[in-house]
Amino acid sequence: MSEPSAFNTKNIQTVAIQPRRDIFEELNLPPKLAIFLRNNLRNIKIGAIVLTLLLVGWSGYDYYSTNRIEKSSALLATAMQEKDTERHRQLLQEVIDKYSGTDAARWARVQLAHKAEAAGKYDEAIKEYQKVLAGLDAQNPLAPLTHFALAQAFEQQKETDQAIAQYQQLAGAAAYADIANLALGRLYENKGKTDKAREAYERMGADGAAWVKDRLAKLGPPPAKTGE
Repeated sequence: MSEPSAFNTKNIQTVAIQPRRDIFEELNLPPKLAIFLRNNLRNIKIGAIVLTLLLVGWSGYDYYSTNRIEKSSALLATAMQEKDTERHRQLLQEVIDKYSGTDAARWARVQLAHKAEAAGKYDEAIKEYQKVLAGLDAQNPLAPLTHFALAQAFEQQKETDQAIAQYQQLAGAAAYADIANLALGRLYENKGKTDKAREAYERMGADGAAWVKDRLAKLGPPPAKTGE
């Protein structure tokens, strides 16, 4: 008697009617989770593709940004070491043109503004400083330096109110508060606003205590309050 064959009709029919197991069942996932994954498989695939593209894009952008920062810094360093005046100016402008938005480009613009100011071109210097501040975060270390430079440029132009506005901005930076208040006191004195000058001097720290006392003494006592 011959051995039963696995390929006889009865066995084939038995195999044929067995339900097909998908990968979710093969993984022995809980039935509800398997049903959810099976019903949302297309959306899950799309989501995975999008996430992959985002990760790849972010990685590429991070590399691009780092590379751009390094190149802009190198070019700025080259510009700062250049002895020839015209070539120095050209390299600074190249940093600005090629690497707009980087700190190196902002420093380059500040340097060009300094040169314009030194040459007595105060309008040009003011515009350059304002361009720097327009795209600058208040927490950036370059911000107070630019406010100070802009304030001085406005003073050179005899635009006292504009200078005061910049010194007021500068007073918000702890490391520059005394410098700013000293300048504010001086400008308010020049405008005859002794009360505001006194307030500015009184905001100065202990480092200038002796000088401040002398200055306040020369301003005289504050006016008596109404009703006293």
